[in-house]
Amino acid sequence: MVKGMNRMSGLTPYRQELRERILKAAMSEFFEKGIKAVKMDDIARRLSISKRTVYEIYSNKEELLLEGMKAAEQEFDEYIREFSEQDNHDVMDTLIEFYNCQAQRLSNMSPQFLDEVQKYERVRTYLENKHKERDEDAFNFINRGVKEGFFRADINYHIVAEVARETVSFAMTSQLYKEHGMQMVFRNIILLFIRGICTLHGLKMLERIE
Repeated sequence: MVKGMNRMSGLTPYRQELRERILKAAMSEFFEKGIKAVKMDDIARRLSISKRTVYEIYSNKEELLLEGMKAAEQEFDEYIREFSEQDNHDVMDTLIEFYNCQAQRLSNMSPQFLDEVQKYERVRTYLENKHKERDEDAFNFINRGVKEGFFRADINYHIVAEVARETVSFAMTSQLYKEHGMQMVFRNIILLFIRGICTLHGLKMLERIE
């Protein structure tokens, strides 16, 4: 990690801009074709630069993938947080925006990418830790929804969260997305749990995404 940070701190503005271009191009290729199918040569060719230049900035494919996933997750978290903090957005507005953004992200991910990303240990560990970090934010969000009258107050949300995690884990390990597409799997899972925790008022608002 320190090595990567040192490499970044020594980049010229041109190299920093090139680094971002490489990252954007690589993630686009990974999402569309899967990780294994994309070579560093392909990324270099897409940007009309040499493979050596790519390796000078990213030493290997896993480093490139890890930084790309971190950038994507950070951008998503920041966007949802800013959306949620706007005075004219209540919990259901945020929930619907979260659903729409996730559905859009998943529509751009091939089954190959979803299958292969779990095979990179550093990336898998990062995503697992990221999901744990989000748990506290999720419970704060639920408590806000209860106070605003959108979510039921008679539910143990720790149990719901645990069941939801196991459901997502089953969907991934059984590779349901290969048959139905991850966007459809996500829709069915999230709507099942959201409908279960909503009050009648919340259900009425939820009709905007159904």
